[in-house]
Order: sequence, then C-alpha cells, then structure tokens
Amino acid sequence: MSDNTERGEAYTEDASPDDSGRNDTPRRGVREWLTDLFSDEPEDLSELMEILREAANRQMFDDEALNIIFGALHVGDMHARDIMIPRSSLVVVREDQEPAELLPIIIESEHSRYPVVGDDVDDIKGILHAKDLLPLVLETDHSKFSMKDCIRKATVIPESKRLNVLLQEFRATRNHMALVVDEYGQISGAVTIEDVLEQIVGDIEDEHDVHDDSGIKQMEPQSFHVKANLPIDDFNEHFDTQFSDEEFDTIGGIVLQAFGHLPERGETVEVETLKFEVLNADSRRLRLLRAGLVAWLFGLGQYGVGASWVYVSIHVYGNAPPPLALFMVALFVAVLALLFVWPLGWCFSRLRTPRGSWFSVFAFVALWLLLDWMSTWLFTGFPWLLPGYAGLDTPIQSLAPLFGVLGTGLFMCLSAAALAAMAVNRRFQLSFFGLALLPWLVGFVLAPVNWVTPEAQYSAALVQGNIDQAVKWQPDQAVPNVRKHLELSADHWDADILVWPEAAITLYPQQAQGLLEDLARQGQATQTDMVAGIPGVEMVGEGQYEFQNLAIGLGRARGRFAKQHLVPFGEYVPLEGLLRGLITFFDLPMSRSSPGRADQPNLQLSFGSAAMAICYEIAYPASMRQRARDAAVLITISNDTWFGASIGPLQHMQIARMRALENGRWLLRATNNGVTAIVAPDGTIQGRLPQFEAGVLRGSIHVMNGETPFKVMGHWPALAYVFGVLSFALLRRWRKSASTTTSPPLAGS
Repeated sequence: MSDNTERGEAYTEDASPDDSGRNDTPRRGVREWLTDLFSDEPEDLSELMEILREAANRQMFDDEALNIIFGALHVGDMHARDIMIPRSSLVVVREDQEPAELLPIIIESEHSRYPVVGDDVDDIKGILHAKDLLPLVLETDHSKFSMKDCIRKATVIPESKRLNVLLQEFRATRNHMALVVDEYGQISGAVTIEDVLEQIVGDIEDEHDVHDDSGIKQMEPQSFHVKANLPIDDFNEHFDTQFSDEEFDTIGGIVLQAFGHLPERGETVEVETLKFEVLNADSRRLRLLRAGLVAWLFGLGQYGVGASWVYVSIHVYGNAPPPLALFMVALFVAVLALLFVWPLGWCFSRLRTPRGSWFSVFAFVALWLLLDWMSTWLFTGFPWLLPGYAGLDTPIQSLAPLFGVLGTGLFMCLSAAALAAMAVNRRFQLSFFGLALLPWLVGFVLAPVNWVTPEAQYSAALVQGNIDQAVKWQPDQAVPNVRKHLELSADHWDADILVWPEAAITLYPQQAQGLLEDLARQGQATQTDMVAGIPGVEMVGEGQYEFQNLAIGLGRARGRFAKQHLVPFGEYVPLEGLLRGLITFFDLPMSRSSPGRADQPNLQLSFGSAAMAICYEIAYPASMRQRARDAAVLITISNDTWFGASIGPLQHMQIARMRALENGRWLLRATNNGVTAIVAPDGTIQGRLPQFEAGVLRGSIHVMNGETPFKVMGHWPALAYVFGVLSFALLRRWRKSASTTTSPPLAGS
C-alpha cells in the first residue's frame, strides 16, 4: 500500500481538528454545491413524486400509469387494517357442514375462498377453495366427502402488517388470502391479494361489484347489492318504498345522510325498515368530500372571526337573546362558508392537479379569485373579507391602482400558494420562493409611480355626532339629533364642503322641509357644498310607500343619491313574509328600504361631482369604479354604531381606503361614531377622529387629474387570469381523459 493511500485512510478515519485547531474534514467545492442545487436527481420520495407528476404533465405517460406508480410507492405505508374486509362482512363455512349446505353458500356468495371455522369465527381451521368442491357437482354420492381433505393452511397476519411485505409473502407462498387478527388474537377481518393490488392499480371488479344494468342484484331472498348512484325513483319502484327525492337524487345520498359521516366499508345503518351496509368505499369521492369539508371549515373560521361583529348587531341592537344571536350568527357564517369557500376545495380536488406543482398553484389561486369575484354579486354579494385588503400598508398595495382589490388579492394568494408549494415540492423550492417574492418586488418597483396628479385644493369638514344608537330613532330624539349636528357644524361653515353622516337627520324630507331649506340657505351664504344623510319616503301607490336611504346635496351641492346595495336584515328582510316580526332584529328601523338605481347620477358639487357610497356599499369595488369615472372626489357616509366596539368599523375603514387607492381620488368618510377620516389617493389616512367621541374633522383635499389603470380596465385583467387558467385546466383534464370510478355498491336487506 502506498503512502498516499495510507494517508487517505487515516484522513477519512480521523476527521477531528488537529492540535493546531485546523479542521481537516474534506470540504465540498462550489461546483459540487451548485451541482446538488440544480440537480434533477430526487433526494427523497416527495421529490421523486414531483418528478413523476411533471413527466405526466408533459404527456410522457398517462394518468393511469402515474396512479399505478404512486400506488406502488405508497403501498408500503399502508397496513392490513387499512384495507381488510371487516369481520362482520366475512362469509365463512363450518368444518362440520355437508356438501349440500356448502354448495348453496358458495353459489350465492360467489367468492373463491372461504375461511373454515370451528365453534366460532375465532376458531380458524383453514381456508377452503371453491374450486376444490367442483368434483362434488358431478357426483351424487357425497358420503366420502371430508372437509379436512379440502382445507388448506390459513395464513394469519397482524393488523399492523405492511402491505408491501404482505404482497411479497402472497407471491412467495402462492396464497391469495390472509386472515387478520387483532392484538388479542381475535379475527378482525381478511385481506386478499386483490385488495392489495387494488391499492396499486385501482379498483378491480370482483364479486361485490354490481353488473346488472338496473343497479340492483339480488343475493339472497332478503338481501340485495345496490349501486349508490341508483336514482331514488328506481329504488322506490323496485322495493316499493317511499323515499323522497326532493333533497337527494340517489339512494346513496339518503344513506350518507343517515350515517351523518363518510362511512367506511363494513359500516351499517338503518333507514326506516331497511338495513344498509357499505360493501365498498370510493376513495376518490372520499377525497373530494374531505377537500370540500376542509375548505368549509376554513370558511367557518374566516367568516366566524372576520364577520363576528354581526353578533353585536343582532344581540345588542336587535335585542335577540344570546343563544338565539349565536345561532343566527352561526347560520350566517355557515352559509357564507358554503357559498364562497366550500366550492374552492371541492373544485380544486376535481381538477386533480399534481400536488405542489406549478399548475396547482395557478389553479388554486384562480379558483380562490373566482369565488372572491362571485362574492361581489352572487345573492347581492358579501365582499367583506377579500384578501386584497391585507395588501394595504405593504408594497403590494402599489398593484391596487392597476388591478383593483381582486388583482391585489390575486398576487397575495399567488405569493402564499407559492410558499405552500415550497413545503411539498423541494425540487422547485428556489423557483417557488422566487414566485412568492415576485409580487412584493413588483409592488416595490411600482411604489414611486403616480397615476394621478393634484390640481385645485379644497377644505373639508366632516361631522361625527356620536349619537347613541339605542335612542337615535326614537321620535322624541329627532330634534335633539339635528340640534347636536348643527352645534358641531356652527364653526365650520367656512369649509368648501361639509359632510354629515348617514341618517344624521332622522326625519323624512317632507317632515324636515324647513330644516333643509335653512341648511341650503346657510350653505349658499357661506359658499359651502353640504352633503347629509337622511331617510327618504315616496308614495308609489295607494297606501304603498317606498323607503330609501339617501344622501342629499344642500347649499351649493345638488342632487340626491339613494343607496343601491342594501344590508340584509338591516335595510331589507329576505323572506319577509316569514321573518318579519318574529324578533326585533327582523324589524329594525329602515329595514323596509328599497334600493336605488344602478345608473343614478352622482351628486354635483361646486368643484365637480361626488361618487357616493352609503355605509356597506363602499365594499362593492365595481359599483364605486362606475361612479368614480367622472368624479372629483369620493364620499362615503356611514353609521357604524351597529358594530359597537368590534372590528367591524376598522374593517370598514380599511375597505374605504382601498376604494381611494383603486380610483386615484381623495375620499371623505363621515360616520356617526367612527371611523371618520380623510383618505388620500394613495390610500393613506390624512386625518381621523377618535371613535366614540363627538367632533369635527378638518382637512384639505385635492381634485386629481388623470385615471388609474383600474379605473379604465376594471377587474378584467384579474378575470382574464381566472377564466384563462380554469379553461386551460378543463381542457387539460378533457384531453388527458381522466379515469372515472364506479359507484360504491351498498348492500340492502
């Protein structure tokens, strides 16, 4: 051995620092490090799976082959207990049974192998092959038959047996069935080689599958195999039952409702006079339902926290007892989660995108954005918790003037989805990290860009009356309410524009005609544009009236604006014939309002028009964009007293800031008890009053010249992304001819 070799061996065996403190451990060079970083070789199973997914995406092999490979990779993680036929579903024969008793059992059950038992199921004697009894069919003399001569040795395995090991044993011993025992040595089920292979290649039709076109197969005089997707009408006709098809279309839906959970194979349930047993479970449908359930649970958390202020409105001001208020909030939250979040999980699973792939990131974001967009109009909409609002006060807010709140939310979700993909796709971690950073970098670059420029400057005064909501609408408080607003405004008529909040005047215009004339004269005398909130009423027929929530122009201002987007229960009552009068919450003041027209003109001020939004409707970005096209300023008046000290008023303020940023206009926000504020076109708050205090906010605003890209394009760029990605996803799935699954059969008796 050479000296060099000897030194090399000593070097590898002793890698500790020498006496001089120098570490002689071999160091990897930069080239090796870069090679590992950009190498395509997988380091673990998850990376290998990602490579396989990418190969399938490139059409190197089809989905069926990919599923088989994945099945083979995952079968080692599964145990016998995961797939075994449960004890209750085993068909066994006794060792003392005669051929005359055995043959009917074998013919009716159509199995190929049967456990042979002694005194009970736990007394296993062996396995009987049906083919070993074939000679008996031709013989008439069965006196020489001996069960012991036909029994083969039974393979017994624990529930914890891994399937890859079991498959090897099946191949080595040429056995096709193993009996499974629990920790106490009792029989808990059985596993066949077919059960194991199905985990790799998918469902293999066996004796449990229903081949009859009718979907019903009689097994015994009082036992049938029925497909879960059998229409209820067909089931009723065959079994002379009266199941209703109003809620479900198939018998599987009725059985699933009876279980109250996603059943597994072997579970039973009784529905009326029938007993149903699940003979097979469809793992794909299970995955879809679970994905939808996870999304719905996320939605419960999202709306349960984000819209928790609804409880204040119902309990404190609707006088509903706490249990009833909690129930109504829970119902409200559950419906919102079902409408705007549950479809995200369900649809994403239906797309069957490779987990952690590039396409899964883009598809997930597209689905999220689609539901956000639907929340702005479906069933009048509830666009309250859009993720784009979280971009305020971050570099991403620079994207709002280009793409609006939906587009900003797109980039927020894209960044979050890319970070999530990093956790499951190590192969492209660096690339996903770059994608996650990209929106922030683009926002940082766009931050100095000014889409609009200031022109003339005007002074503004916003009045915050802080009137107690509990007494505000009482008839004897109408005059004190007005008097308080007049007192607060007395020293501020020198402002170019004076704004009173929503319903600052709690009289109808016909009742307050003298007051309105006085305010108009005062505004003319001081050259002031005044905007005030007031309820409106008009006779639309004999004995019929139309109520509206109004903002009117006084002094130099002209016109009236009727609120278009009404708050459910607060300004109108859905299913009014059923709910009106049940509790105070269904009969709140102004809860009989009618919406204003979508095409009504803006209020006219002395220096231009004002795009109005009354309270909740500031949350509708498309409507505000439409009104802001020719507007010099945005004005929103509100009465957030309904929200109490909850997070509602702060969320409302955040939403108003986004409208100013999207449209590149100054925004004036006057409220009864906060948050009253002046917002600049860049979304920053230039001045605000403390909540729950009476006062007047003074400040300056500018008429802005120019338009933001969002004001011109609206949400079309964001929607183009949504429909482009989802159209590609549907086309991709259609072209790849995704494999279909058969419906799991149910046994009925």
